[in-house]
Amino acid sequence: MIFTLDQNIQKLGDGKIILLDSRDTIFKMDSFRDNPIVKPRDLGLIWKEDNTLKIGAVFNAGAEIFQDKVILLPRCHQGYRKGKFFDEKLGIERSYLENYISEVWPLVSDDGIHFSRFQNVVIWGDGTNHQDLSMG
Repeated sequence: MIFTLDQNIQKLGDGKIILLDSRDTIFKMDSFRDNPIVKPRDLGLIWKEDNTLKIGAVFNAGAEIFQDKVILLPRCHQGYRKGKFFDEKLGIERSYLENYISEVWPLVSDDGIHFSRFQNVVIWGDGTNHQDLSMG
């Protein structure tokens, strides 16, 4: 059964209006029971490294309703490597991520649940004009 956007908004979860100390109000939505809506595998954010399947990351999506469609702009990561080093100052082993560069992939949905990439567009920061993207 295919639901419309309006029908899915009804089942996405309830929420409540909260009055802040500043006297501003916000709407706090409950989490959707079937989270996450978009998974790395859904977008093909997988790769092989040394015959091991690796799975990327999708998170921090901005969302908007535009012309009866839901538009998401999540940060996506793929092809990165985990590494370790010994932090002599702290005296512990620490982890880092190599090649962990954000790509923003515009996604579109008719129902707010099932998303696909919009024309394979990628907003990518190489560090020259978008410092915020180059650091993950």
